[in-house]
Amino acid sequence: MFKSLRKIFSIWDNKKLFRLKILKKVGYHFYYNKFYFNTFKKLSNFYKKQSKLLFLSVFD
Repeated sequence: MFKSLRKIFSIWDNKKLFRLKILKKVGYHFYYNKFYFNTFKKLSNFYKKQSKLLFLSVFD
């Protein structure tokens, strides 16, 4: 992935605006992936806890 990015940057070296656009897109992409990953982790932890509680309450 980074090799292809480097190629793009070298081709568009004179056009700084274009490079900024790509950097912004890539940055947003990483940011949102991280955000969704974190929320997914939180949700999965929550559901694990809930299922444990349900399990315990059934066999109480």
